[in-house]
Amino acid sequence: MKILKISLIILGVLLLIYFSLWIFINLKGKQLFTEKIKELTKREVKIEELKFKPLLGVELRSFSTEGLDLKLLTVSITPFSLLSRKLAFNLVKIEDADINIIKKDNIINIPLGFTSPKINLKKKEVSKKPLPLQPSLKKNIGINFLIKNLSFNKLRINFTDEDFTSSLILNGEIKKLNSSLSSDIFFDITADLKIKEFFLPEDLTFKGFVNFKKKSMSARLKIKEIPYTAFAKYYPPFWKPENLGIEKASLAFEAYLKSVNNLLNIDTLTQLLDWEFQETSEENMSSLVKIAIESLKNSEGIPSFRYVMETEFDNFKIDFSGLKSQLQEQIRGAPLTYIGKKAVKKVTGIGKETATKAVEITTRAVGEVLRTPERAADIIKETGKILKSIFTSEEEEKEDEKE
Repeated sequence: MKILKISLIILGVLLLIYFSLWIFINLKGKQLFTEKIKELTKREVKIEELKFKPLLGVELRSFSTEGLDLKLLTVSITPFSLLSRKLAFNLVKIEDADINIIKKDNIINIPLGFTSPKINLKKKEVSKKPLPLQPSLKKNIGINFLIKNLSFNKLRINFTDEDFTSSLILNGEIKKLNSSLSSDIFFDITADLKIKEFFLPEDLTFKGFVNFKKKSMSARLKIKEIPYTAFAKYYPPFWKPENLGIEKASLAFEAYLKSVNNLLNIDTLTQLLDWEFQETSEENMSSLVKIAIESLKNSEGIPSFRYVMETEFDNFKIDFSGLKSQLQEQIRGAPLTYIGKKAVKKVTGIGKETATKAVEITTRAVGEVLRTPERAADIIKETGKILKSIFTSEEEEKEDEKE
């Protein structure tokens, strides 16, 4: 009888908590949530509806703030977690969301940026030490909570600047998410990639895990195919398709991210899948590009370039300072032997001295790919028809292989 009485008391308390939450959230939840988000982000917020659902669920409809539009957010709370110090969510589900990132006057405006919503892209000296957390974030990061399942559907990320617009459409699910900040978060994302007029279904995949507390991660990012011209607006002058004499080309990209004790290693591989040159004169830079492409071919005949960089997990920076040296090192290797032999073999009736000079000029031209394109073009012109003869037709290639 005593046990029954205690059980009834506990049940009554739980029911009281449940109905109190129901009344509080349905009557005051929308107002309090709106005020809190405005306080944190310093931005206007609009919410159509926030209501308490059966079995300790909360549903947020039509949430809108600068740079972010969310149609539906559903949260399900584990009942017994209310009696402990750790708030546990059975499910956090996001449906139909748009994230808009805008670049204007060299400033990137990030949605829900809290006290520092804008990142200035102008060059300036940056401290290697991570910025201290703002007071408004310090007191909130300490919340102890657990998310068992997080999923999203139709999450669109749109990046816009004054010259170029691209959008990334994600239709995927983050799986096996078992914590917020204290343990491994596993994710498996498949995305459609849309850039200007290009639409590539399920072109992007990102899979792995991250642990924010230990500052560790292991993940693989892969883009199956992307047109070379898609980001042409951002290329340096030398790399623009029209300056290289490229009519069209497709690239594949992979990146392996590995972080241990805050040291993040990013190992990338870029491959040229297919390419087509413009109809140009002999003086065009396409001759030099052809040499570089030939030099970068791997054992399978695919032009490939591997680039490795290191940064800090909690102070992430993309560093291309080693790009030139790594590319030059790869071009400088065995493929040059192929080019040299090809030149010597094709040059006939002009004497050994001239043939040797042609090989030297070719080697120097490849070495100039990233440094001074103008000088490289001059070197190409010096060799004239000799360099042009290096790149034979398919029939001639077959004859060479037979020999």
